[in-house]
Amino acid sequence: MKWCVKGCRNKGDSMLYEQVSDEELIDRLRDGEEQIIDYIMDKYKNLVRSKAGSMFILGADKEDLIQEGMIGLFKAIRDFNTENGAPFAAFAKLCIERQLYTAIEAAGRLKNAPLNGYISLSEESEHL
Repeated sequence: MKWCVKGCRNKGDSMLYEQVSDEELIDRLRDGEEQIIDYIMDKYKNLVRSKAGSMFILGADKEDLIQEGMIGLFKAIRDFNTENGAPFAAFAKLCIERQLYTAIEAAGRLKNAPLNGYISLSEESEHL
């Protein structure tokens, strides 16, 4: 899975960004440096994998949970407020965990159970 906005980042970008705080990177992203999102997504993907690795959804695989975690990370990047004084890493961890818990809760509600266990009437009539 690659998270590329305007072309994937290269090694040069990574070396430039490693010397800058996440909070400053978020500010620069909002100022138009769109390739920063690729760097941040890549930087935090191991956090997403570790959080997703400790959770389980019946009927889903680990990649589904990782994708949910990456959505949480994307939301953290989108919603982070540098003026609150909290570090981005803590906010990202919270957003990732909330997204995973929300996905697990939604899967456990059995709201779509009737749809998932349906029997096609057209197939049944063919067998009669």
